[in-house]
Amino acid sequence: MTDRLSNVKASLLRRFVQAPRKRKRLTAQLNRRLSSETLEKRQMLAADLAGDDLASAHVVSLQPNQMQEFDASIGDGLFGVKDVDLYRVDIVDGQTVTFDVDAYYDDNGNNLSNLDSYLRIFDSAGTDITPGGEYYRYGYASSPNDYGGYGWADDYLSFTADQTATYYVGVSSQSNTSYDPTVGDSGYGHASYTGAYRLQVLGNSPPVPELSVADLTAQEDDGMANVVVSLSAESTSVVTVDFSVVAGSALAGTDYTSSNGTLTFSPGEVSKSIPVGIVDDGAMESDETFTVQLSNAVGAPITMALATIEIVDDDPDLAGDQLSTAQTVTLSGGSLLEIDAEIGDGRFGNKDVDLYRLDIATGQTVTFDVDA
Repeated sequence: MTDRLSNVKASLLRRFVQAPRKRKRLTAQLNRRLSSETLEKRQMLAADLAGDDLASAHVVSLQPNQMQEFDASIGDGLFGVKDVDLYRVDIVDGQTVTFDVDAYYDDNGNNLSNLDSYLRIFDSAGTDITPGGEYYRYGYASSPNDYGGYGWADDYLSFTADQTATYYVGVSSQSNTSYDPTVGDSGYGHASYTGAYRLQVLGNSPPVPELSVADLTAQEDDGMANVVVSLSAESTSVVTVDFSVVAGSALAGTDYTSSNGTLTFSPGEVSKSIPVGIVDDGAMESDETFTVQLSNAVGAPITMALATIEIVDDDPDLAGDQLSTAQTVTLSGGSLLEIDAEIGDGRFGNKDVDLYRLDIATGQTVTFDVDA
């Protein structure tokens, strides 16, 4: 009896000693399992690196004339057949960027998957600006470097920006062409159209902004002529250019207010104006001109350095260009009357006519002699 009690005590003692160890072992097993499930979930979330909406889009940093490749998959991540991969890229005004999806065949003829891909371009608000319009594209365009010119399932898109901005390109399956890029898990999808792909992104060198100044016609009574200087495209850095106003038939101080200085274009600005005061002198004269010249540009070349500014005379043609405005001449018997005037003054230039009105008595003889 004593031995039996001793055995029971020993067994209870072993269980008491082993219980913490067992609990510790079970806790460790549970933690490993939870950790494994958490890691698996993290891996599943991280698999869709390109992002399913604008906010999570993968950022692409363009390197001019250098192709970048991104390996990804449609159908990974949380949204399965409705998966969309969005890429964010900053494009300069006038720059062309091409996007080429290889899945059915890569450039070497290898099959990556049976994905039938579709490309769309969005602005920063998520508005579809795909060239040709989404509903008029079928995703069958081929890239020049596609294997054998094959592009039936592998989409290709060339996009030229009309302003410097952030754009988004979306890769989806051909069964999900109307998704909302601001909302994940939107649109429609079919499992047979998903799979791995390679996206190739190639941007050319951004166009170099060029400076020019434009001709202008101003009326003499306008008071001010605003001569426009333009950059052909937005610049990412500051551009400066000197300007000077040079007399022609129009003279500084008499016909216009002289002006010289420097224009500064901040990044993103494409137009500046040079204000030149126009003097309404009241003198009888023909149309006159002066020039505005650009020089010493920094940050952009000058392609049009000289602009002609024409001042159209607003003074009346005193002799008159039609019967109702003819100048009245009062005859004085036996006396010579001289009138100084000009053909080509006033508003009508080389079509100018000077008309004179006079009363002549019956039998009276009048002679008219022009000296020029």
